[in-house]
Amino acid sequence: MHIRPVLLIFSFLLVGSVAVQALSSIRTVRAFSTEPLEVAKYSAAMTQALQKGLKDAFTSAMTFALTNYLGSHAPSTHTHLARPPRTPIQPPTPTHKATKHTLTNY
Repeated sequence: MHIRPVLLIFSFLLVGSVAVQALSSIRTVRAFSTEPLEVAKYSAAMTQALQKGLKDAFTSAMTFALTNYLGSHAPSTHTHLARPPRTPIQPPTPTHKATKHTLTNY
């Protein structure tokens, strides 16, 4: 597994843990009126996850585009694998005349 998707997954896990932590202690959050602080934490975690996701998507798209471009425009280095041109198959020439077999020949 590559490291970039793992970092992206951990970013979303962090977002989830911030949300779970705030929702599981909602009474404490409400009692101390810290809703704006929890919203700010969640927004910061989401922004970080979004930036990592966009970077990962951009990197994947550029890699795909570059390999596609190089694969279709690069000169072939496998000339030894190229097949020779085909020659049409000629029917065999008969070497003897065919004789007609009938019941009288036996």
